[in-house]
Amino acid sequence: MKAVIIENDRVVNIVNVSDSSFAQSQGWIISDDARIGDSYDAQTGEFVSPPAPPAPVPDSIPALEALLALDKAGLAEDYESWASAPARTFSERAFINKAQNWRRSDPTLNSAAQALGLSSEQVDQLFINAGLQATGVQA
Repeated sequence: MKAVIIENDRVVNIVNVSDSSFAQSQGWIISDDARIGDSYDAQTGEFVSPPAPPAPVPDSIPALEALLALDKAGLAEDYESWASAPARTFSERAFINKAQNWRRSDPTLNSAAQALGLSSEQVDQLFINAGLQATGVQA
């Protein structure tokens, strides 16, 4: 059987024990389900797992996946309007027509995002979604 060692309402260690009375004498909680890092509610006796950490923002994503993420977010037409505007700089035209990957730090990408009214957090989420799509995970 397993006993859980709790400090400040968090599981800090799990030990195998053969004697539950010894474990209880140490203030340990018997549980086969708790994991290190879980929080413990002494009133209910329940363990709660911490939320999963947020997905990291990729530094670079395939352009195709980026465009598909824009489409999925309902932004494809807005992007097409921005991309087809006649007064594009050379850098912007190169980005639109030649970029195989979109870098999150690219000034042209950030300029386009600003023109589309996207916050930095929204662009990060589009990159996360596109990165997940590229690996076959549904965003």
